Amino acid sequence: MRILGALVVVAMTQGMVRAQDATDSDDEVYTPEPSEEEPALVGEQAQGEEEARTRFNLGQQLYEQGRFEEALEQFRAAHELSGRPGLLYNIYLCHRDAGNTREAASSLRAYLEAEPSVANRAMLERRLITLDEQIAREDEIGRRPVVAERDFTGPIVMMVSGAVVFAAGGALGLANRSLYDDISGRCYDGEVCLSEEAGDIDALDRRNLTADLLVAIGGGVILGGLIWLVVEGTRSASSTGEDVAVACGVTGCSVRGRF
Repeated sequence: MRILGALVVVAMTQGMVRAQDATDSDDEVYTPEPSEEEPALVGEQAQGEEEARTRFNLGQQLYEQGRFEEALEQFRAAHELSGRPGLLYNIYLCHRDAGNTREAASSLRAYLEAEPSVANRAMLERRLITLDEQIAREDEIGRRPVVAERDFTGPIVMMVSGAVVFAAGGALGLANRSLYDDISGRCYDGEVCLSEEAGDIDALDRRNLTADLLVAIGGGVILGGLIWLVVEGTRSASSTGEDVAVACGVTGCSVRGRF
Protein backbone atom coordinates (compact mmCIF):
# COMPACT_ATOMS: atom_id res chain seq x y z
CA MET A 1 0.00 0.00 0.00
CA ARG A 2 2.82 2.46 0.75
CA ILE A 3 4.33 1.87 -2.69
CA LEU A 4 0.92 2.33 -4.30
CA GLY A 5 0.34 5.57 -2.38
CA ALA A 6 3.71 6.91 -3.45
CA LEU A 7 2.94 6.19 -7.09
CA VAL A 8 -0.39 8.03 -6.74
CA VAL A 9 1.22 11.14 -5.28
CA VAL A 10 3.95 11.25 -7.95
CA ALA A 11 1.56 10.75 -10.85
CA MET A 12 -0.97 13.31 -9.56
CA THR A 13 1.78 15.85 -9.00
CA GLN A 14 3.05 15.42 -12.54
CA GLY A 15 -0.46 15.93 -13.88
CA MET A 16 -0.86 19.09 -11.77
CA VAL A 17 2.42 20.57 -13.06
CA ARG A 18 1.38 20.15 -16.69
CA ALA A 19 -1.99 21.79 -16.01
CA GLN A 20 -0.39 24.59 -14.02
CA ASP A 21 2.19 25.41 -16.70
CA ALA A 22 -0.61 25.85 -19.22
CA THR A 23 -2.66 28.23 -17.08
CA ASP A 24 -0.22 30.55 -15.26
CA SER A 25 0.25 32.84 -18.24
CA ASP A 26 -3.38 34.01 -18.20
CA ASP A 27 -4.11 33.59 -14.47
CA GLU A 28 -6.64 30.79 -14.80
CA VAL A 29 -7.14 28.59 -11.78
CA TYR A 30 -5.18 25.37 -11.58
CA THR A 31 -7.28 22.34 -12.58
CA PRO A 32 -6.07 18.96 -11.30
CA GLU A 33 -6.00 16.37 -14.09
CA PRO A 34 -4.94 12.84 -13.13
CA SER A 35 -2.43 11.12 -15.36
CA GLU A 36 -3.57 8.22 -17.54
CA GLU A 37 -0.92 6.06 -15.88
CA GLU A 38 -2.28 6.87 -12.44
CA PRO A 39 -3.41 3.66 -10.65
CA ALA A 40 -6.88 3.40 -9.17
CA LEU A 41 -7.34 4.93 -5.72
CA VAL A 42 -8.73 2.76 -2.96
CA GLY A 43 -10.26 3.16 0.50
CA GLU A 44 -9.98 6.41 2.47
CA GLN A 45 -7.56 7.90 -0.03
CA ALA A 46 -10.14 7.61 -2.81
CA GLN A 47 -12.82 9.20 -0.60
CA GLY A 48 -10.55 12.10 0.32
CA GLU A 49 -9.61 12.68 -3.31
CA GLU A 50 -13.25 12.66 -4.34
CA GLU A 51 -14.20 15.21 -1.71
CA ALA A 52 -11.20 17.34 -2.68
CA ARG A 53 -12.34 17.31 -6.32
CA THR A 54 -15.87 18.30 -5.23
CA ARG A 55 -14.47 21.17 -3.20
CA PHE A 56 -12.29 22.23 -6.11
CA ASN A 57 -15.21 22.24 -8.58
CA LEU A 58 -17.29 24.36 -6.22
CA GLY A 59 -14.36 26.74 -5.66
CA GLN A 60 -13.83 27.08 -9.40
CA GLN A 61 -17.50 28.03 -9.94
CA LEU A 62 -17.39 30.56 -7.09
CA TYR A 63 -14.17 32.07 -8.45
CA GLU A 64 -15.67 32.49 -11.91
CA GLN A 65 -18.63 34.29 -10.29
CA GLY A 66 -16.27 36.72 -8.57
CA ARG A 67 -17.00 35.34 -5.09
CA PHE A 68 -13.35 35.16 -4.18
CA GLU A 69 -13.61 34.79 -0.40
CA GLU A 70 -16.00 31.85 -0.73
CA ALA A 71 -13.89 30.25 -3.44
CA LEU A 72 -10.86 30.66 -1.18
CA GLU A 73 -12.45 28.49 1.52
CA GLN A 74 -13.21 25.74 -0.97
CA PHE A 75 -9.70 25.75 -2.43
CA ARG A 76 -8.23 25.64 1.07
CA ALA A 77 -10.34 22.62 1.93
CA ALA A 78 -9.36 20.90 -1.33
CA HIS A 79 -5.68 21.53 -0.59
CA GLU A 80 -5.97 20.15 2.93
CA LEU A 81 -7.66 17.01 1.61
CA SER A 82 -5.45 16.34 -1.42
CA GLY A 83 -2.19 18.11 -0.61
CA ARG A 84 -1.84 19.17 -4.26
CA PRO A 85 0.62 22.12 -4.37
CA GLY A 86 -1.12 23.56 -7.43
CA LEU A 87 -4.09 24.50 -5.27
CA LEU A 88 -1.83 26.98 -3.47
CA TYR A 89 -1.79 28.93 -6.71
CA ASN A 90 -5.59 29.08 -6.71
CA ILE A 91 -5.48 30.28 -3.10
CA TYR A 92 -3.04 32.99 -4.19
CA LEU A 93 -5.38 34.10 -6.99
CA CYS A 94 -8.33 34.34 -4.61
CA HIS A 95 -6.36 36.43 -2.12
CA ARG A 96 -5.03 38.64 -4.89
CA ASP A 97 -8.43 39.30 -6.44
CA ALA A 98 -10.01 39.83 -3.01
CA GLY A 99 -7.42 42.51 -2.25
CA ASN A 100 -5.61 40.54 0.46
CA THR A 101 -2.11 41.56 -0.59
CA ARG A 102 -0.21 40.11 2.34
CA GLU A 103 -2.02 36.76 2.19
CA ALA A 104 -1.59 36.65 -1.60
CA ALA A 105 2.18 37.03 -1.24
CA SER A 106 2.30 34.34 1.43
CA SER A 107 0.32 31.89 -0.71
CA LEU A 108 2.39 32.55 -3.84
CA ARG A 109 5.60 32.11 -1.85
CA ALA A 110 4.32 28.79 -0.48
CA TYR A 111 3.43 27.66 -4.00
CA LEU A 112 6.89 28.48 -5.36
CA GLU A 113 8.50 26.66 -2.45
CA ALA A 114 6.31 23.60 -3.06
CA GLU A 115 6.91 23.68 -6.84
CA PRO A 116 10.60 24.51 -7.42
CA SER A 117 10.50 23.29 -11.04
CA VAL A 118 7.44 25.21 -12.27
CA ALA A 119 8.03 26.30 -15.89
CA ASN A 120 7.07 30.00 -15.53
CA ARG A 121 8.85 30.43 -12.21
CA ALA A 122 10.63 33.63 -13.28
CA MET A 123 7.34 35.40 -14.01
CA LEU A 124 5.81 34.28 -10.71
CA GLU A 125 8.90 35.37 -8.80
CA ARG A 126 8.56 38.84 -10.34
CA ARG A 127 4.94 38.90 -9.20
CA LEU A 128 6.05 37.97 -5.69
CA ILE A 129 8.63 40.76 -5.68
CA THR A 130 5.92 43.23 -6.75
CA LEU A 131 3.64 42.05 -3.95
CA ASP A 132 6.43 42.32 -1.37
CA GLU A 133 7.19 45.87 -2.54
CA GLN A 134 3.52 46.80 -2.25
CA ILE A 135 3.38 45.39 1.28
CA ALA A 136 6.52 47.36 2.21
CA ARG A 137 4.94 50.57 0.92
CA GLU A 138 1.77 49.92 2.88
CA ASP A 139 3.77 49.23 6.04
CA GLU A 140 5.74 52.44 5.53
CA ILE A 141 2.54 54.45 5.16
CA GLY A 142 1.18 52.80 8.28
CA ARG A 143 4.24 53.87 10.28
CA ARG A 144 3.99 57.51 9.25
CA PRO A 145 2.37 59.88 11.76
CA VAL A 146 -1.13 60.83 10.78
CA VAL A 147 -1.41 64.61 10.52
CA ALA A 148 -4.92 65.78 11.17
CA GLU A 149 -6.42 68.43 8.93
CA ARG A 150 -6.56 71.81 10.58
CA ASP A 151 -9.96 73.44 10.79
CA PHE A 152 -10.07 77.05 11.97
CA THR A 153 -13.82 77.47 11.52
CA GLY A 154 -14.64 76.76 15.17
CA PRO A 155 -12.21 79.18 16.80
CA ILE A 156 -13.02 81.95 14.29
CA VAL A 157 -16.76 81.61 14.91
CA MET A 158 -16.08 81.60 18.63
CA MET A 159 -13.98 84.76 18.45
CA VAL A 160 -16.53 86.59 16.30
CA SER A 161 -19.34 85.64 18.69
CA GLY A 162 -17.30 86.86 21.63
CA ALA A 163 -16.55 90.14 19.84
CA VAL A 164 -20.27 90.70 19.20
CA VAL A 165 -21.12 90.14 22.87
CA PHE A 166 -18.21 92.30 23.98
CA ALA A 167 -19.26 95.13 21.64
CA ALA A 168 -22.87 94.92 22.84
CA GLY A 169 -21.76 95.19 26.46
CA GLY A 170 -19.48 98.11 25.67
CA ALA A 171 -22.20 99.99 23.75
CA LEU A 172 -24.68 99.43 26.58
CA GLY A 173 -22.14 100.68 29.10
CA LEU A 174 -21.48 103.87 27.10
CA ALA A 175 -25.20 104.54 26.73
CA ASN A 176 -25.72 104.01 30.46
CA ARG A 177 -22.88 106.38 31.24
CA SER A 178 -24.43 109.12 29.11
CA LEU A 179 -27.82 108.67 30.77
CA TYR A 180 -26.23 108.62 34.21
CA ASP A 181 -24.50 111.95 33.59
CA ASP A 182 -27.80 113.47 32.40
CA ILE A 183 -29.73 112.24 35.44
CA SER A 184 -27.00 113.25 37.88
CA GLY A 185 -27.09 116.77 36.40
CA ARG A 186 -30.68 117.12 37.55
CA CYS A 187 -29.81 116.19 41.14
CA TYR A 188 -28.78 118.73 43.78
CA ASP A 189 -25.00 118.87 43.98
CA GLY A 190 -24.97 115.76 41.79
CA GLU A 191 -25.81 113.55 44.78
CA VAL A 192 -29.17 114.50 46.30
CA CYS A 193 -31.86 113.37 43.85
CA LEU A 194 -35.63 113.29 43.89
CA SER A 195 -37.35 109.92 44.00
CA GLU A 196 -37.86 109.85 40.20
CA GLU A 197 -34.20 110.50 39.47
CA ALA A 198 -33.18 108.05 42.21
CA GLY A 199 -35.27 105.31 40.56
CA ASP A 200 -33.70 106.05 37.20
CA ILE A 201 -30.24 105.81 38.73
CA ASP A 202 -31.07 102.42 40.30
CA ALA A 203 -32.27 101.16 36.90
CA LEU A 204 -29.05 102.41 35.32
CA ASP A 205 -27.02 100.58 37.97
CA ARG A 206 -28.74 97.32 36.98
CA ARG A 207 -28.11 98.04 33.31
CA ASN A 208 -24.47 98.77 34.07
CA LEU A 209 -24.19 95.39 35.77
CA THR A 210 -25.61 93.76 32.63
CA ALA A 211 -23.16 95.68 30.47
CA ASP A 212 -20.23 94.64 32.65
CA LEU A 213 -21.36 91.01 32.49
CA LEU A 214 -21.62 91.13 28.68
CA VAL A 215 -18.15 92.64 28.43
CA ALA A 216 -16.71 89.95 30.70
CA ILE A 217 -18.40 87.10 28.82
CA GLY A 218 -17.43 88.51 25.43
CA GLY A 219 -13.83 88.96 26.51
CA GLY A 220 -13.69 85.42 27.87
CA VAL A 221 -15.11 83.96 24.66
CA ILE A 222 -12.61 85.94 22.57
CA LEU A 223 -9.76 84.67 24.75
CA GLY A 224 -11.02 81.09 24.46
CA GLY A 225 -11.21 81.45 20.69
CA LEU A 226 -7.64 82.75 20.56
CA ILE A 227 -6.39 79.81 22.63
CA TRP A 228 -8.31 77.37 20.42
CA LEU A 229 -6.86 79.04 17.32
CA VAL A 230 -3.31 78.71 18.65
CA VAL A 231 -3.84 75.06 19.61
CA GLU A 232 -5.35 74.24 16.21
CA GLY A 233 -2.54 76.02 14.39
CA THR A 234 0.31 74.38 16.27
CA ARG A 235 -0.95 70.90 16.90
CA SER A 236 0.56 68.00 14.94
CA ALA A 237 -1.40 64.84 15.52
CA SER A 238 0.75 61.72 15.64
CA SER A 239 0.24 58.07 16.40
CA THR A 240 0.13 58.93 20.09
CA GLY A 241 -2.74 61.31 19.41
CA GLU A 242 -3.87 64.29 21.43
CA ASP A 243 -6.97 65.37 23.18
CA VAL A 244 -7.60 69.09 23.55
CA ALA A 245 -10.80 70.64 24.84
CA VAL A 246 -11.72 74.32 25.28
CA ALA A 247 -14.59 75.13 27.61
CA CYS A 248 -16.05 78.56 28.25
CA GLY A 249 -18.64 79.70 30.74
CA VAL A 250 -19.81 82.76 32.60
CA THR A 251 -16.68 82.81 34.74
CA GLY A 252 -14.27 82.47 31.82
CA CYS A 253 -12.65 79.86 29.57
CA SER A 254 -10.31 76.97 30.23
CA VAL A 255 -8.21 74.64 28.10
CA ARG A 256 -7.58 71.06 29.14
CA GLY A 257 -5.98 68.15 27.35
CA ARG A 258 -2.68 66.49 26.54
CA PHE A 259 -0.14 67.41 23.88
